[in-house]
Amino acid sequence: MLTDRRPILLANARVVDPSRGIDEIGTVVIDGKKIAAAGTAALNQGSPEGAAVVDCAGKAILPGLVDTRVFIGEPGAEHRETIASASVAAAAGGARVAARQFAEARLGKKTRAPICFLSCAKILASVRQALKVVKARPELRQQLWDNVGTLYDGLTAQGFKLGPEHGPVVGVHLPDRMTAIGFWRAMLDAGIYVNVAVPPATPNGVSLLRCSLCAVHTREQLEHMIEVMTGIGRQMGVLPPKLRAAG
Repeated sequence: MLTDRRPILLANARVVDPSRGIDEIGTVVIDGKKIAAAGTAALNQGSPEGAAVVDCAGKAILPGLVDTRVFIGEPGAEHRETIASASVAAAAGGARVAARQFAEARLGKKTRAPICFLSCAKILASVRQALKVVKARPELRQQLWDNVGTLYDGLTAQGFKLGPEHGPVVGVHLPDRMTAIGFWRAMLDAGIYVNVAVPPATPNGVSLLRCSLCAVHTREQLEHMIEVMTGIGRQMGVLPPKLRAAG
């Protein structure tokens, strides 16, 4: 890591700046705490004296990306994810924006690590609209919980290890990272999308699939999902093979 005060040249990078229509291989010049120039023309005026050069070939430099839909297990589902593990995962993925005070205010307790919390008018408007729908159609809430029971109980009956609580996100525990990724890939090939979560995004080294449910899922869809997951589980050795009837 560069710790002195020299200008820094990030050379040979893919420089992306949608605000200026830039997407090209070039250089980013950092002088102090400011970006002095960026793109193919960044060195038209020459290289700053004494600059440290970092070869960024094969890497991209772009403005911060904002994820407007972030979920964290804590509080309430720390078995699958905590603020600390989500923070480590965010850092491993390149996230650099933290709002610890916001997190502490929302959770009512001190956080063990910083994490990104994002909010905007569009998100708040979406939440308000969703609450209106739930109020106008209370049967949707019951349908959601019926769907949760169908999937949770069905997977449990097949022998899967699940998270301890019923909830709209059903966590399916798998033996290790590569098994979880392979299981996720097999489900995707079968036309079913779920989220895969592996360390460091999960606490205690747990690898799992996160199956998100909503009220509009049908029982037939969930039973098909259970059937597909059971088949993959047996193929991958997560579940024991199906016993054949005698005779």
